[in-house]
Amino acid sequence: MISKIVRLMKRWISDTVWKVGRKFLDYNNSKRLVNNDFTIISRNCVGGVIYHSLGKQFSSPTINLFMSQKDFIKFIKELEAYIKLEIKEDKNASQTLGYPVAKCGDLTIYFIHYKSFKEAKEKWDRRKKRINYKKIFLINTDQDDYSREIDNEYAKLPYPKILFVHSKKQVVAPYHVYIKGFDHKPYIGNILDRKNKFGRRYLDDFDYVSFINSL
Repeated sequence: MISKIVRLMKRWISDTVWKVGRKFLDYNNSKRLVNNDFTIISRNCVGGVIYHSLGKQFSSPTINLFMSQKDFIKFIKELEAYIKLEIKEDKNASQTLGYPVAKCGDLTIYFIHYKSFKEAKEKWDRRKKRINYKKIFLINTDQDDYSREIDNEYAKLPYPKILFVHSKKQVVAPYHVYIKGFDHKPYIGNILDRKNKFGRRYLDDFDYVSFINSL
C-alpha cells in the first residue's frame, strides 16, 4: 500500500514539474510570436499542438486528424477546391477503425481524435473558414507512406514547409528538419512525446516560432 502511494506521489510530482516547465516554454514562445494570423496545414496532429502551445485559435481544418502522404499532397495542390467540398462520412471505415473517417472528394481523412463524425464535421467546417491563404505553412513527417517521390512532390508546393526526418542522412533540402532521438528507427517517432522532465517535447528542438514569423 505504501509503495503504491509512493509511486503515485512520484508520478504526480513528475507530471507537475513537466506541466510547469511546459507553461514556461509556451509563455516564452507566445511572447516571441509576431505573426498572429497564420494557417498551418499539417498532415497529422503536430500543427494542432503548435496552435495550442502558442495559445492561438485553430485557423486550419487539419486539427486532430491525419491523411495519407499522397492525399496530403493532393489536398494542398488543390487546397481551395477541396475546401469548397462537403466532407461525408465513410461509415464502413468509421465502424472498422472505431473513430470517424470521412471522404473529401477522392481524399480520405482520419479524424482520429474525435468522438463522432458530427463533431468532426462541425469543427472542420468552422475552422476551414478561418484559413489565411496569404500565410500558409506546411508541416509533414517522414512517416507512413512517405517516399522520395512524395518528397519531390512536397518540394514543389508553393508554401513555406517543414518535413521532420529521423536521420541526418535524410537532410538533403532546406525544409528537412532532423529531430534527434529516432535514428534507430526507419522513420521519425512521435515528436509530440515528452523529451525530458522539464516540459520539453521532441518538437521543441525545432524553432517553430521563427518558422511562423518568417512570413
